[in-house]
Formats: sequence, structure tokens, C-alpha cells
Amino acid sequence: MSKATIQVKGLKLTVVLKPEALPRDAVPMDGPVGDIDLELVLEGGAVRLAARLNGKNYRKVLRTIDANSGNVAIVLQGNVRPTPEGAPLVLDSAGFQVNVKTPKQCEGEAVAPSARPPTEIAPPVATEAPDSPKQPEPPRAPTPPQAVAPLPGMALPGRRVYVPQQTQVFRRRG
Repeated sequence: MSKATIQVKGLKLTVVLKPEALPRDAVPMDGPVGDIDLELVLEGGAVRLAARLNGKNYRKVLRTIDANSGNVAIVLQGNVRPTPEGAPLVLDSAGFQVNVKTPKQCEGEAVAPSARPPTEIAPPVATEAPDSPKQPEPPRAPTPPQAVAPLPGMALPGRRVYVPQQTQVFRRRG
């Protein structure tokens, strides 16, 4: 088997996290907050990633988790950039995406207010008496092909392309 190498500037990383994995004490819940540094460690390995995140965004993620009692999917995304030898990898342009999971409805449960009511389909209305035989539809005449209006620069079969020339008229004032 042959081996080939491709040089890339960075790698796009997407990690799905559990809500309980996020440290609660990384930012104060009230007051000003700056950027925070998180370190991601691959389980069972020595791979480490340093990520710098916006503190306000991180606080908003924590509040969303609390408001939805942990019923959320959290995704951390960013670009892995090269670093000097020996330094941990850096997750550049890192940010969170939080999606609130909608609970599945079981039988007998009340419908959530935000859920749409099921659409009922009305039974078909009979237009004829059920005893009468169906009359076959008369055959339809074939429809002629629709005429296509030529547009500037449009070629029709067997015709030359017509492209109108635009002229500019300059008039002298005076």
C-alpha cells in the first residue's frame, strides 16, 4: 500500500459534549466576564487541546442548560491549528452550539404548548350514489407544445442567435 501526504492549514473539529461535562465554576454567573481557557483531553490518550472561549457565550450556554434541565445537545466547534513542537494543540475560533431537545410524546400525555396539533384528514366526500356505475372519462386531445418566446441571446432550433446591440447616444448640451 502506498502512502501520500497532504498539507493542510488546519482541521475542523466538532465535539459533542454532555451537559454535566462543562465546569460550572469557569465563569461567574453575574458580573463582568472575559475570555476563558478550557483544556480538552482525549480519554485514554495524551492528546490535549487548548481552547479560548468567549465568557459571555459560555455563561449563556450554562443558563440554557439550567433552563432546559440538561435536556440539550452541546457541540463545541473550532479549527485545530499547528503549534510549536511540545506545545498543546490550539482550538482556534472555538464556539458552542446548543440545541434544545424536544421530548418525545407518549400516549396519554398532554401536548406541549409549542407543539403543533395533529392534522386531521377529512374523509372523501362521495359525489355520486354508490350504486351507480362509474362513467369513463372522455379521451383528452393532445396538447400542442407551448411556444417559447425567444429571449435575447437564446437560440431556437433551426434559427440563428439574435443578440440586440445597445447603442449609446451622446448629445451635446447647449
